[in-house]
Amino acid sequence: MMEGESEVVDDIISNIIDKTIDDVKGNRKKKEIICGIYCIENLDNGLRYIGFSKDIMDRWSNHKKELNKKYHYNRYLQRSWNKYGQEKFKFWIIQECKKEKLKLLEIYWIAFYNSYIKDKGGYNLTRGGEGIMGYKPTEETLIKMSIATSGSCNPMFSRKQSNETKQLISKQRLESGSAKGSKNNKSVINEEIALQVKIMLSNGNSIKKIMNLFNVSRDIIKNIKYKITWKDIGPGINPIKTYKLNENDVREIKKMLINGIDDEEIANKFSVTYDLIGYIRRGKIWKDVKPFDNVDFVPINKNNNLTIEKVKEIKKMLVNGTRQRDITKIFNITRGCVSLIKTGRTWKDVII
Repeated sequence: MMEGESEVVDDIISNIIDKTIDDVKGNRKKKEIICGIYCIENLDNGLRYIGFSKDIMDRWSNHKKELNKKYHYNRYLQRSWNKYGQEKFKFWIIQECKKEKLKLLEIYWIAFYNSYIKDKGGYNLTRGGEGIMGYKPTEETLIKMSIATSGSCNPMFSRKQSNETKQLISKQRLESGSAKGSKNNKSVINEEIALQVKIMLSNGNSIKKIMNLFNVSRDIIKNIKYKITWKDIGPGINPIKTYKLNENDVREIKKMLINGIDDEEIANKFSVTYDLIGYIRRGKIWKDVKPFDNVDFVPINKNNNLTIEKVKEIKKMLVNGTRQRDITKIFNITRGCVSLIKTGRTWKDVII
C-alpha cells in the first residue's frame, strides 16, 4: 500500500457515512455542495454502482436525467433501471471527503462492495480511480444520447446568450487556442496559406489535392471550404460543386428524377456529390432549367411519405446499427432526412 493510503483507509473504516439522500436534504442547506463518494443501489437484487463527484447532488441529478431518458453511458445500469424502475433504486452518500482523495476512495469502495461488473457484484465498468475515462460507449448509446440531447431537449434550445457571456466565451477561447481562423494564435496555417486554399477551392481543386499540397488535415480544408474558419479573407466559395455540370446535364438529371431514379445512381453517373442531386431535386439550384420544352420542373421532396410507423422503424434500425445509406434505399428518403431523425431535430416526439 502506498504511503498515505493506510491512513486514508483507516479513516474510511472508522468514519463510514451511510445516509440516504433524504437525510442529507433534511440536515443541509440546499445550495451546499457535497464532495465525496456515492452509491446507486438496486433494492431488488442488491447490485450497486459506486461513483465520486465534487458535487454529489448535481451528479445524481445528471444520473437520473440520463437514466430516465435512456441514454446513460453504463448500459448495465440502464438495463436494470429500465427493468425495475426508479422506485427500486436507492441513492445514498457513502462518505464525504476532500477532492484530493476522491479517486483513491472510489477504488476502495468499489472493492469493498465488490461492485466491479466483472466480479458480478455491481454495475461499475472499471475498478475506479478515473471515473469513465477510457470507457467507450456503444454505438446504440451514442445514438440515444444524440436523440435525447438534440432540438428542444438541448438545455440551450431557444435560449440566447447575453453580450457579456459571449465576450467571456470569446476571451476563454482565445486564451485556450480554440478560436477559429486568424483569431487563433495556435492555428497550424496562416492567412497566406488560407488564402491560397480558398483560391484553389474556387478553381475546383479537390480537397485531397489541397491537403496533400499543404500537408494539412482534411478537416482544415473542409472548415475553410464550408466557411467555418478563415471566412473573412479572400474570395467567397460556393461549397456546392455546380461547376461540373452544364444545362444539358441538369436537364438530363431532372428527367431521371422525374422517372424515379435514385439520387445516388444519378450522382455516380455524373460524378457529382449525392447532396448536389438533392439540391437540384428540391429546386435549390438550377431552378430555371426545364426538363422538357415549356414544362417546368416541380421540386420533389422524397421525405413527405413518412409516417409515425415508418419513423419508429427507422429509429429501431438506427439503434441496431443499420447504415443510413441502407435506410435511405429501404424507405426512399434522403440521407439528410435520416440524419435529422437520428439527431432528434425532426420526429423527436416519436418514441421507440
